[in-house]
Amino acid sequence: MTAKRGFQLISWGILFFIDFSPFGFDILPDIVGFLLIYRGAFLLADTSIHFANVKKWIPILLVLSIYDLIAPILAAALEPYVVAWSSLISSIITTGFNVWLVWQLCKGLSAWAEKKGESDLVLQARKRAIAFIIMMIVMLLMLGVALISPYWFTMLVIPVLIAYVTVTLMLLYLFNRASAKAL
Repeated sequence: MTAKRGFQLISWGILFFIDFSPFGFDILPDIVGFLLIYRGAFLLADTSIHFANVKKWIPILLVLSIYDLIAPILAAALEPYVVAWSSLISSIITTGFNVWLVWQLCKGLSAWAEKKGESDLVLQARKRAIAFIIMMIVMLLMLGVALISPYWFTMLVIPVLIAYVTVTLMLLYLFNRASAKAL
C-alpha cells in the first residue's frame, strides 16, 4: 500500500511539471509538484536507492522553484540584462536538476518493477526517462533558437510545447501504471 501511495504522489507531482501561467499566475507551481514527489520518494525510499537519492536532493529543487516564484518580483528591481542572465542560468540549472530527478525516479521505478517481475514496466521506465532527457535538451536548444532567430522560435514553440506536454503526460501515466500494479 505504501508503494501504491508513493507512486500516486509522484504521478501527481509530475503533473506540476507542466507550466500553465495565464496572466502571469502559475496555476501549477513547481514547488507543489516537488513537495508531492518528495513525499512519494519518502514512501518509496526503502524500495530503491534512487528514491532515497531523490529524497536527499529535492530541497535544491524546492529552492530553485521558490526563486522562480519570486523572480517576477525581483525583475522589477533589477536591470534587464541581470534578469535575462539570471533567468537563463536558472533555467539551465533547473533543467539539469529536472533531468536528474526524472532519471532517478525512472531508475527507482525500474528497480521496483524488476523486483516485481514487471519487465514491461522496466522497459517503459527506461524509454520514458530517455524521452524526457531528449525533450529537455530540445527545450534548452529552444533558448538558443529564440536568441538566434525569433522567427524560427515562433514557428517551433507550439510543436515543442505539445511534445513536452505529451512526454510529461507519458511520465505521469507510467507512475500511474506502477501505482496500479503496487497492490
